[in-house]
Amino acid sequence: MKKNILSYILSAAMCLMLAFSCFAQANPSLTSVTISPAPVVYPNGTAKLTFSLYNDGDATSSSSVRVQIGLQKLDFTNSMFNVGTDITSTPVESPAPFTWSYNATTKTLTGTLNGNFAQFASYNVEIRNLNVTAASDMANPTVGCNINIVAPTAVNSSNLDDNVSTFTYTTTVIPVGLLSFEASKLGDCESKVTWASTEEINFDYYQ
Repeated sequence: MKKNILSYILSAAMCLMLAFSCFAQANPSLTSVTISPAPVVYPNGTAKLTFSLYNDGDATSSSSVRVQIGLQKLDFTNSMFNVGTDITSTPVESPAPFTWSYNATTKTLTGTLNGNFAQFASYNVEIRNLNVTAASDMANPTVGCNINIVAPTAVNSSNLDDNVSTFTYTTTVIPVGLLSFEASKLGDCESKVTWASTEEINFDYYQ
């Protein structure tokens, strides 16, 4: 009888521990993912990506949370970036909260969170100076990225908010630098337009 009672107690304790371990998990999630400007300029245009990484669960027990950003029609100059200039995160911490690496072949930027991910902690990330490398029309926006959280199941209670994509299309800026532009009415159906430009590059039939 005593053995049975002891077995019941041990079983109940194990169930409680299992339930607690399932409950006590981190939940890193992605919010506020944007690309700007929208649309972006091509050619000779740049873009900025912003997103927030938030943990609405318990603190992680290890530095096992990574953010993978797959760029599409975007790239750093010479496939190189500078942390602090091209990539920033707030709040600013020392040491830096992320270690960043870039695979130029797959166009994948990876940020590994250094240390634990505290409960209810949030990081706002900006990735700037991304060159727009190809055109995209409005009907099928393809300039942007896919952002994915990579974390072991043991520290991620839900993967429903771990993957977000954002895309935009391209527009073209007329390569004419205007110094002045004036229009005056001459009659009911006639007007006079005068202008002065500082440069006209690769623009046929401007006049």
